[in-house]
Amino acid sequence: MRVGKAAATAIGGGILLLTIANQKGYISVDWDKLTRSVDKAVDKVEKASGGAGPSTMDKVKKFANENQYIAAGFIGGFFVGIGMS
Repeated sequence: MRVGKAAATAIGGGILLLTIANQKGYISVDWDKLTRSVDKAVDKVEKASGGAGPSTMDKVKKFANENQYIAAGFIGGFFVGIGMS
């Protein structure tokens, strides 16, 4: 329990320090790349812990939510293609 609290505090503090340093201009953080790396690590931990990793449909939903313009363009093009066939 103590180790978990210490780890959570260290990770939270690290993220807070990164955010402050990024805002002050001391460092430049690629937040998209960092988020992708964390998501991959979480997927690996879930698979290793015996739980099933995210399904393909979950990944598609996440991609559609993060890239709404691309998803909307795909859906529009799909319906236009269906209508013209």
